[in-house]
Amino acid sequence: MTTTDQVVSANEDGQLNLTVSQGFNSTIPGFFSAQRSTDPDGDPLTYEWLYDGNTVGVTRDISPTLSEGIHSVTLKVTDGHGNQSTAQGVVNITARINTQVLDLAWPFISTVIDGVSWNNTAGNAEASCGKQGSDHCGDDWFAQDWNWGSYNLDWGLVLLSPATGRVIFTSTCKPNCPIRTYGQQVIIQNLDAPPYDYAVRFTHLEEVWVTDGQMICPGTPVGLIGYTGLTNQGQEKAHLHAAAYMGLFQNSAKGSTGYHWLDTNGSSLETLSLAGASRFAIRFNFNKAAHLHGCGDTFAIEGRVVSKQGGGLGGVTITVNGPQGITSSTTFGDDSGHYAVNGLARGNYTITPSKTNCTFTPLSATFSITGSHVEVPTFKANEAKCK
Repeated sequence: MTTTDQVVSANEDGQLNLTVSQGFNSTIPGFFSAQRSTDPDGDPLTYEWLYDGNTVGVTRDISPTLSEGIHSVTLKVTDGHGNQSTAQGVVNITARINTQVLDLAWPFISTVIDGVSWNNTAGNAEASCGKQGSDHCGDDWFAQDWNWGSYNLDWGLVLLSPATGRVIFTSTCKPNCPIRTYGQQVIIQNLDAPPYDYAVRFTHLEEVWVTDGQMICPGTPVGLIGYTGLTNQGQEKAHLHAAAYMGLFQNSAKGSTGYHWLDTNGSSLETLSLAGASRFAIRFNFNKAAHLHGCGDTFAIEGRVVSKQGGGLGGVTITVNGPQGITSSTTFGDDSGHYAVNGLARGNYTITPSKTNCTFTPLSATFSITGSHVEVPTFKANEAKCK
């Protein structure tokens, strides 16, 4: 740094510390400050900021609009006697855009259940936010609600992590989840990076199978689809509410989710907005072609039991016999009929349904776990009175 007389610039090494806001457009708001510039004699100081050689401000603090690219920034500080000190820096502006649709792996074991495909039933708040009854606004601007055509087909389905990541938040509130909330949920910070840092949030879960801080890989079972926080009446039935957010996610008292986003250097980007489209919300799709098979040494199975009339049959005990001994589960009611078992090792298994005064076709089924999750064929009750 070149210093004349008693003027001391912001940094003794002549390099500017520049704070630049992250943005999602070709222009980005910046904030430059010379608040550390001092004069030992107490003389008043004047300032001149140059951006690529052009004067952009003459006050201590300025908030210029910055464009993409590498730019030079110069601060000239002058005292009342004409003595001047100069500090220089370079700022590299790379816009981060959330217009690119995030392609997420398929988060289910199945792609079709009893002939029904998965459907996006509500989402993309560009068309719905602000309308009566819409709640996909603010932080959840591009959130989506998904189900399989009948809300009851969702209850008890296994949910898989769509990417490598770290579980940064879990919420378990059963059996007393407040109504009209997101209920039990999981937030996963993606660690795959491209196309940008993001977190994925799943809510209304029936069960949560992961813990805070847990490292997971694509296909890790994270829980079961449910309706916690909902009433399971009318349109408030079991479904998957999913949202994706750009940036690093950090626990905080801010925002509707109780979180805020961090830049890669750990600084908070902004408080989330409930009034308009959050600049952290990401458009996303679930890609059936990217079907996950699981990872690690244990896997999950899921299946369904139906009545003779074809509706989901609840209260059926499912017994699984395999290398780890005997494991049991119970099917969900309310026309769901789904069951799931997690943590099964590789090997051969036999699965048998049972319920008082009921028989089933088939009587039992065999399957093998060789390195992926398994969807067990549907069991059907033989008696019409088996309900």
